[in-house]
Parts: sequence; C-alpha cells; structure tokens
Amino acid sequence: MLGYSKRLLTLWLFRFGGTVYRGLKNKLIFNALTLCAIAGGLWLVEAAIAPRTDKGEATMSGLSVPGKSHREDAEATAASAAKTDRNWLTAWNVASIWAFGLLVWWITRARKQLVIGKFDDFTGSAAGAYVPGLGVLVAVELSRLGDLFVGFDADRTIQATPEKLTRVDVGIQAESLGQFLEKAVSAEASFSLVGFRIPVGIIMGLVGRLVQGPRLVGQIHIDGEERIVTVQMLGNRGDRSWRLSERRQPNEAGKPGWQPAAALAADLATRIFAEQALEGAVRWQALAKFIEGLDAYRLSLRTGKQNKLHLHDAERRLIEAVAEDARFDLAYYNLGVVYTELGQLDAAGAAFAQAIEVNNRR
Repeated sequence: MLGYSKRLLTLWLFRFGGTVYRGLKNKLIFNALTLCAIAGGLWLVEAAIAPRTDKGEATMSGLSVPGKSHREDAEATAASAAKTDRNWLTAWNVASIWAFGLLVWWITRARKQLVIGKFDDFTGSAAGAYVPGLGVLVAVELSRLGDLFVGFDADRTIQATPEKLTRVDVGIQAESLGQFLEKAVSAEASFSLVGFRIPVGIIMGLVGRLVQGPRLVGQIHIDGEERIVTVQMLGNRGDRSWRLSERRQPNEAGKPGWQPAAALAADLATRIFAEQALEGAVRWQALAKFIEGLDAYRLSLRTGKQNKLHLHDAERRLIEAVAEDARFDLAYYNLGVVYTELGQLDAAGAAFAQAIEVNNRR
C-alpha cells in the first residue's frame, strides 16, 4: 500500500511539475510571477530594516541633548526619521527592477543573435549580377533551417535533430546593438532606484561598447566571367569567411543567366548553417542533399496520388547525402524511414543498422 501511495505521489508531482513548466512558458504568467517575486523581495528587505529603524528612533527620542530646546530636539528627531524612513516596496521600484532584468535578458539574447547586414554591390555594369535583399533571403533561409532541425514530425518517425545543434538566432538590423544603446538615451540621463541615482546614459554607453553580437557582412563582385559572393562573420563567434563563385548557366529560355536569388541564398545559408549550427559535424554538401530529402519526404505526407513519387525523390536525395558524408547518421536513419514507407523492409533494416554503426549513442 505504501509503495502504491509513493507511485501516486510521484505521478502527481510529475504532472504538477509539467503544469508549472507549461505555465512558466506563458509570457504573461512568467512576467506576473516575476513581478510578484520582486515585490516579495522588496517587502522582506523593508520588513528587515524597519525594526532596526524603529528601535533607533525610539532610543533617540528618549534622549535629550544639553543646550538644546525641546523644539530643536523634536526637529532633529523628525529629520532623523525622515532620513531613515525609506519605502522600498513601491510600484516604481518594482517596475524599475523588472525593467532592468528585462534589459539584461534582452542584451544577453542580442549578444547571441546573428545580425545580417546589407551585401555591398561591386558588380559594376554587369547586368543582373547584383542581388538586392540577399541578406534578407539568407536570414529567412537560416531561420527555416533552424525550424527544420528542431524536433520530430508529428505522428511520424522522421528525425531531423542532430546531436550537435547550436540554435542560430537571426536578425536583420541596420545598426548594431551597441550603436542603438549608445544613441538610446543621453549621457546625462539617470533615474532613482531605492534611493540611489542610476546614471543610465553612462551605463548604456558602456554596455553598448562591451556587448556586441556576431555580424554577417558580404560583397558581390565580378571577376571575369564569374560572379563571386564573399561573406564574412565578425564578432564573438570568431572571424570566419565563406566564398561562393559561379558562372552564368543557360536558363529555361536557353539564354545564359545567373543562379536565381533564392537558390543563391539557400546555398549560402546551408554553408553557414553547417558550420555554425552543426559545428562542422556534417559537410555542407551532404547537408544540402539531406534538406532536399526531408523536404521531399514531408511533401509526400501532404500528397495522395504522388506519394510514391516524392518518396522515391526523398530516397535519391538521402542516398546522395550519405555519398557526400558517410558519417552522417541522420541521413541513414531517415533513409530507413523512407524505405519503411515504401515497404522495402530489408533495405530499411540495412539503413537503420548503418545509422547505429555510425552513431550508437542515439
């Protein structure tokens, strides 16, 4: 009976913990609890200081200083009480501490955010060589890759989460966080917090100089018959550069043309993602084929008559992925999933076995 009660208590605690966790993920509930915690902390500080202040005032009120009148004693006592009487629990103090914590959280997150700037145009008179908005397209593709590699498909066994995965938070920003903070307030600005004057302008200036997130800058130029795109990363993730060159290829009309903007952005984003998010554990060529395979597989889930066609396309792409990188265990695993969907159980078993051989920690 005691063991059964323990199991029930454990189950209840797990459910309660899950409920609390889901509640804390709600921003409104989390901020409300944070404000309550700040108010509780200020109340405890005020309650701890008040008894000592009252005791001191009571002692001083019972003493008389020779040479002073009762009126002077009363004025001195009132001045002392006004000096020591400090209300810690006020709406302004609670809001100030909450805002300061929010600022620290925002700065910490912004320090990790990869900011992509505008790509400079050095193509000269080459028609159609420059790609306006390429930085925006690269940011969108990096965000898509991040969403693609974060979990499992609902009701399916497809797996897209590598062991080594660093979330790449991407943003498009005209000026850096440091520049924004330095310009946000004047150097003389300040505010009062629990009786102290905080020089906001000076603090913002220092934080703006010290906190700098990684930044991605690029250039597009022409060298003979080639279009060359160079990308450089600067900041706290270390200096790194990528270079992509291409020649004009015949388009659908048979005329020579440059690679479409979306394809160019996908190529750049894949190279950056392979090194920054996957920490170089997978070759970018294999990653590109793997992404195409996942897209084809997911497309097969939304189609009826062409289901087999998209599954065979996913099979081909995943085979190309393992050909590019034989240590890419996720490609083997998902190839086994595709074979299972196609009813090729022997091939599926071989693919799963290869995935386990490459990485038996999953």
